[in-house]
Amino acid sequence: MGIAIISWFVLPNSPDSAKWLTPQEKALCAVRIKSENVGSLEVIDGLHRKVIWKAMLNPTTLVISLIVSGPTTRCKVGLPTVS
Repeated sequence: MGIAIISWFVLPNSPDSAKWLTPQEKALCAVRIKSENVGSLEVIDGLHRKVIWKAMLNPTTLVISLIVSGPTTRCKVGLPTVS
């Protein structure tokens, strides 16, 4: 948590404000950012059921769901607690 807070204040917001980069490196960073479309805005008109189902049935989503709420959770819920 401490590293995150320090990084928030220490890391620059853009290549232009990075003090340790040379002008050539700043230009290179700017070109790379534009080529990768980082920070581009994409307008979403609305949610479509097909897209939602595709996301829910994604193999990665299913595996993570099984890990999070899988057999280990069921065992914990069904076991008696010692108080």
